[in-house]
Amino acid sequence: MPRLRSTHFICFGLAQIDALIHHLVSHPNAAPFVGNILIQHLAGVSNPSPRYIESVATAFRAGSFTAPDGTTQFGSGEMSDLKAVVAAILLDQEATSSTLDADPVYGGIKEPLIKVMQFMRALEYTANEWDRNIYPKLNSMVTKVGQGPYESPDQFSFFLSDYMPPGQWAQANLFAPALQVLTLSTTIATVEGLITLPRNGLNHCHGGFGASTFGGCSAASGNYDYASGYLAYAAPAPTPSTDLVSDISDLLTGGRLVDTVDGFSDIVTEVDSAAAEDKTKVAQQLVGMTPGRFKIV
Repeated sequence: MPRLRSTHFICFGLAQIDALIHHLVSHPNAAPFVGNILIQHLAGVSNPSPRYIESVATAFRAGSFTAPDGTTQFGSGEMSDLKAVVAAILLDQEATSSTLDADPVYGGIKEPLIKVMQFMRALEYTANEWDRNIYPKLNSMVTKVGQGPYESPDQFSFFLSDYMPPGQWAQANLFAPALQVLTLSTTIATVEGLITLPRNGLNHCHGGFGASTFGGCSAASGNYDYASGYLAYAAPAPTPSTDLVSDISDLLTGGRLVDTVDGFSDIVTEVDSAAAEDKTKVAQQLVGMTPGRFKIV
């Protein structure tokens, strides 16, 4: 009898939970609210148009989405099917049209931790042979860039989806969620880390993002003796500086460096003047610090 009663209460409790979830998901505000947040994270558009949000909200409610080709279907038809929602986000014209790149308010500010991870992944971060399951690889990232893996201060993450920076952003009624963690200290520390990573690998030296694992530091460019790993990217040789910068720009910014804003030609000039063994490192450092690297487009 006690077991039957216990089973009854468990089933009743699960039914209540399901009812609550259904109630919340069915609320009229749920679809546009969830859609807006997912657009910000998946498409990198901090200020999607009402049409974009409504398109994603419609897919959320219907549980299905028809691709722009008019035939391909996504989703099971069950409300809140994420397959339909993700397809509606990634296949929308606001996520795919290159003409929107000319709009200065299009896109979004990249989360600092994602920016660091993309930098390492795109430039082929490789662990040194003596690195044996040493964790954490990235150290004190909340202090350095404002974010760290699994270190969110609460359930709302590091920033609010509707954060509006003061000044011109607020005057233009524009959201920039990731800027909520931006301070003078994190800006300087991010730049230091992006300079150190190509030069000396992942370590704690000279403001690096790594942990103090092996002790000691080296100021010599290309010395990775005290690093957990290094960037293994290498352009096909011989590569003119213009092609080298273009290739790294493709990897880090999707080829969106604008000369008048990001100083593409200035970067090429600096790479030209660098020593042969440092050209790739200098290109990585300078492209990594351009405004284009901080924006998701």
